[in-house]
Amino acid sequence: MKKSIDCFNKMCFSDFLVGNISISEDIEIELSFEHENRFLLKCENYIGISIIGFWEDCIIDKIILSNEGDLIDSSKEKIIKNYYNHEVPFSDIKNIKDRWYQIDIILIDGCVIKIACNNVSVRKENERDFIFRLS
Repeated sequence: MKKSIDCFNKMCFSDFLVGNISISEDIEIELSFEHENRFLLKCENYIGISIIGFWEDCIIDKIILSNEGDLIDSSKEKIIKNYYNHEVPFSDIKNIKDRWYQIDIILIDGCVIKIACNNVSVRKENERDFIFRLS
């Protein structure tokens, strides 16, 4: 899996713009560069999201994917606390014991959009094939 994470982290999204952020079962973020290159970053089965310090810049400095992070830890802790330390129920798509990933979208003004999820994919807008997918 480290190889896949390294592959993602080599993708260059510097100077791309963060567009619409759609939150439902998954989180989808539109990324664009000069209104021509448009991509959709999808964070599947998320357990946490944070956006702190957002002002007005939506220009990306870099995006980092990792299999560890503070948002993963705090999200899992909160979920366990919500179930009063009883066993957390699981489904076909989510299990607290799953492997989780944290994606940090760092904007040029220092704001960081963090998402904890169990799968990440990137595809060109209006295309079905992925240019990146963890699983």
